[in-house]
Amino acid sequence: MQAQTEEVAYLQVRGITKRFGGRAVLSGIDLAVDSGEIICLLGPSGCGKTTLLRVIAGLEAPEEGGVFLSGASVADQPVHQRGFGLMFQDHALFPHLSIADNITFGLKMRGASAEEQRARVVELLELIDLAGYERRDPATLSGGEKQRVALARSLAPSPSLLMLDEPLGALDGILRQRLMADLRRIIKQIGLTAIYVTHDRQEAFATADRIAVMNAGRIEQVAAPQDLYRRPATAFAAQFIGLRNVFPVISMRDGRAATIAGEFAVQTIPDAILIHPGGIRLSEATRQCGQVLPGKIGDMTFAGSTYQVQVTLTSGVSLWLELSSYSAPPPQVGAEVSIEIEPDAVIPMGTPQ
Repeated sequence: MQAQTEEVAYLQVRGITKRFGGRAVLSGIDLAVDSGEIICLLGPSGCGKTTLLRVIAGLEAPEEGGVFLSGASVADQPVHQRGFGLMFQDHALFPHLSIADNITFGLKMRGASAEEQRARVVELLELIDLAGYERRDPATLSGGEKQRVALARSLAPSPSLLMLDEPLGALDGILRQRLMADLRRIIKQIGLTAIYVTHDRQEAFATADRIAVMNAGRIEQVAAPQDLYRRPATAFAAQFIGLRNVFPVISMRDGRAATIAGEFAVQTIPDAILIHPGGIRLSEATRQCGQVLPGKIGDMTFAGSTYQVQVTLTSGVSLWLELSSYSAPPPQVGAEVSIEIEPDAVIPMGTPQ
């Protein structure tokens, strides 16, 4: 019987450790990226996400571990031979060159013919919705247009892997919203594999197939955006994506975890409990079904499609939940209410490995 061949991820990062001045900024990082997948490295400033990107690109050398493309190490390949495209927050277009010349800069360095360069410019300008901009000067473009040209320049040499470091960080809210969708559409349309660095959870949710949450030089969780939001694995991951109902476990007894918010049945021994806001129901009249806790509305924030509502329980503990802003008017601050916590909303969380 012929043995099955184990499928190898397109990009593999194995045991990467990187130190600066004796301080480890990356500690044993492992990550696998499939062909055609967009992975977002999400985390706060200083967590190591940009350093990891630079190690993969070859701009930094790790003390330990390696980077593998289709199973082969790229350790001996200099940056310009790895075939990776790089795009940064600062689009850094050449101000003295036309849009066409900016896009073809990398192609010229590789000795592409003039015909090939012209064809590639036309193709990419159509892809980024800037057809006819060949002769425009970069100074005449908006911030969003400049960033799309920077993307086209990164794509021109047909990279095997696209790497984006906070590409939308310098743009205002409206442009960022549009570019989020544009970036994902363009990358997916080409079928490119991409690593996207950001500290913004909305960018990560809108762009990624999977998100790697980083903290203090380690990856705490890798999951699809929906799975990360519904079931974060650690307290840090939950809080970083905006989920506030996180309570350390004080003690365990008979399969129940005790916290300052109450006791909850769990299948494992967790370090903390998340009470997911999506599983908390609010009523101004106490219901007679399920676990009902009385409290008062302590604060409320309008967030567009939802209200972020704080309920202070009689124990003094506060829980946050979301109410649709399109339904009935929300209760007033100070109103007495009751909340019901669905069993699936109680999520045990552990310590990152």
